[in-house]
Amino acid sequence: MEDDSHYVNLQQAREYLEKNSIPKLLESLLARAVLERPPDLRNFLIESLRDLKAQRESPSMELFTVEDIETMFDMWDYDKVGMIAASKVMETLKALNCSDLSEEELRSRPWSQLSEVDKTSFVKYVRHELETRTAKMLK
Repeated sequence: MEDDSHYVNLQQAREYLEKNSIPKLLESLLARAVLERPPDLRNFLIESLRDLKAQRESPSMELFTVEDIETMFDMWDYDKVGMIAASKVMETLKALNCSDLSEEELRSRPWSQLSEVDKTSFVKYVRHELETRTAKMLK
C-alpha cells in the first residue's frame, strides 16, 4: 500500500515538472552555463532566471542572442560559402532542445523544403523556433 502512494507521489511530481516545463528550463539554463562558463554559476543562474522573468511579456529567444545563432551558422559553414544544408537547421534545433516538433509541424516549416539556407534565413528560422519554445515554456 505504501509503495502505491509513493508511486502516485512520484507520478504527480513528474506531471508537475512537465506541466511547468521545468526540465526544458533546466536544460536550457545549463546549456547556456556550459557555453558561457561563468565564474559564479549560482549568480549566473539567478540572473538568467530574472532575465527570463522580465522577458515574459515580449518575444524572447530565452538566453540566446542573434549573435549566438549567427555563430552557430558559422560553425556549420565549414567552407565559408555563406550557405549550409537546410538539415543543419533541425540539428541546431535539436541541440537547443527545440526538436519536439511533430512530423506534420516539421514538414510545414519553410526550411524543411529547402536543400540549403543562408545565414539570414538560418537566423530567422532558429530565432522563430526559440521564441515559440520560450513562449510555451513561460506560460
